[in-house]
Amino acid sequence: MTGTWPVLTVYGSDRAVAVDHAGPRASCVFRLPDDAAGHAVHYAGGRFLISWTSDEPFGDLAIWDDRPEDVFEPEHKIGLRPYGGIIQGGYGFQFDTPDGGGRHDGERVLRPGGKEGVGHHELQMSDGQRFWSAEVFRSRGNWTRFDPVTGARGADRTLPGFQASGEVPPGMEEFEDGQLLAALPEDAAPSPLGQDGRLVGCRVLNRTPYAGPSPTDFLLESVRMVSCPARTASPPPYGRAMIAQGRRPGRRLR
Repeated sequence: MTGTWPVLTVYGSDRAVAVDHAGPRASCVFRLPDDAAGHAVHYAGGRFLISWTSDEPFGDLAIWDDRPEDVFEPEHKIGLRPYGGIIQGGYGFQFDTPDGGGRHDGERVLRPGGKEGVGHHELQMSDGQRFWSAEVFRSRGNWTRFDPVTGARGADRTLPGFQASGEVPPGMEEFEDGQLLAALPEDAAPSPLGQDGRLVGCRVLNRTPYAGPSPTDFLLESVRMVSCPARTASPPPYGRAMIAQGRRPGRRLR
């Protein structure tokens, strides 16, 4: 799976489907070479970038689904991998461009036919009009706005309102990589985890000082300013909706 918010791309060995809140948006079939050891599929502007590797950790070759004969080496490869948690996909918040014609990677825009590949600024936030990006494990103080059309990062490091306005309680600090913000599509159903207008997201704080290599005492604040404390020996914490058999939605923290 990969993300192009609000789209998720799910795929197998020879087929990919892009799905949003309303249902399937696009699909394709493809054929991988016999020596492909791993692959990823990214949705961008209505097309699919299929990348694969035979002996490298990231996609060393790629094609577009409508140009299977044009095999190329992407310029940027580190982001050409399936979602696998914070260190491999940055929570899955990589955004569609406002015109729907491309996919942001935090530094540039990938559009159909492009050979740029996907870079490593996988942490992204957006309030629906403005966009920010940062590198995983290097986000504190480094969230930077990027151009919604070109994807180029600028110099403005002013955080969006929710992330910047809340005071940090005494004895707490912002947890590294613990900021999330996205705008729901206008016709999307309400989030079971809460929202502020169309905005969903949270910020995570941790108690300091702490013993050991990582903090274990956290405070999660949602865009609705709902606070939820948590203790864990294996950070980071996360929110999760539990909806099954018509049961009441819930929140759970690890």
